[in-house]
Formats: sequence, structure tokens, C-alpha cells
Amino acid sequence: MPALQIREFPPDVYEELKTCAEEEHRSISQQALAIIEEFLAERKRQQEIAAAVDCAVPLPPKPWEPGYRAYQRSEAARKERLERRRAVFASIDAREPFEVPDGFPSIEEIVREMRDER
Repeated sequence: MPALQIREFPPDVYEELKTCAEEEHRSISQQALAIIEEFLAERKRQQEIAAAVDCAVPLPPKPWEPGYRAYQRSEAARKERLERRRAVFASIDAREPFEVPDGFPSIEEIVREMRDER
């Protein structure tokens, strides 16, 4: 089995890793491995989503490129925009749901606080 050694590991990061490992009832090595596995799984998922969104539909011409006006009026453009939106919404739906912690302020409270700060 391969081994990993990290030189010049920052002490503050080590302490945080140690605390996290204690909270999860793991050894420091087990916690480091769990964090790395979680990071790599999320990275792979993000790459798959990006590839699906980027490759699903080619991007339309830019406003300064020739053929932009004709493209905007075409039925093909409308279909491409719809497909691109579907791909974006599919990538959003593929994400894991976010759980709001107890005691977290509501959206209204956050907006009110931001307005009051102005």
C-alpha cells in the first residue's frame, strides 16, 4: 500500500486536522485520508458537471462576431439556449442539497441587515 509523507506541514493546519479527527473519532491519518477522498470525489463530480455543461451545446457567436444577428433570430438559437439552460439546471440538480444549520438567519433577515448597513 502506498504511503504519503508531508514535509513542512504547517502547525496550525495540523492542529485543526487533529481537532477534526477527534470530533470524527478517527486517527489523524484516517481523517486526512477521509478529507482527501472527499475532496477528490467532489473534484471529479465538478469536472463531470463542467464537461456536461461545456460539451452539451456549443456556445453561440459573440455579439461582435459575424452572423450574430441572424443567429439571435433563428429557431436553432432558441433551441440551443433552451438546451444550454437545461444542462445548467441539470448540473444544479446534481448537487447535493445544502442543509441550513439551526439558528441561521432567514433570507429576509439577511436582506434587511444588508439594507440597514447602507
